[in-house]
Amino acid sequence: MTPVPTITPIVVASVVEGAYIELHARPKAWTVVQWQDGLGAWHIVEGWQGSADEVGEARWWVSSTQFGLGPFRWAIYDKPGGALVVTSRTFALPKVVRQRVQITVGGAP
Repeated sequence: MTPVPTITPIVVASVVEGAYIELHARPKAWTVVQWQDGLGAWHIVEGWQGSADEVGEARWWVSSTQFGLGPFRWAIYDKPGGALVVTSRTFALPKVVRQRVQITVGGAP
């Protein structure tokens, strides 16, 4: 009689669930997310900057470990490293999985 083989189940690492922040602005505008420190100064969030798409949308993933943090704002520049055109109202990051915090900045379609 052949012995029954031992089967070791494959364990798949859990996926970190998160949410999004989403900007609606001028198409192809250079967008930057900034956070405000306790003294009121604004700082660029590394990795959350780039051009809005052809319809004026930009979206960034937010890890669940960052839920509820703030204040943040979107800053729109005329080009990378260029002049500041406009900033959004302040906002906090999403608080629940799959939530989208949507911000519209003047000139959005």
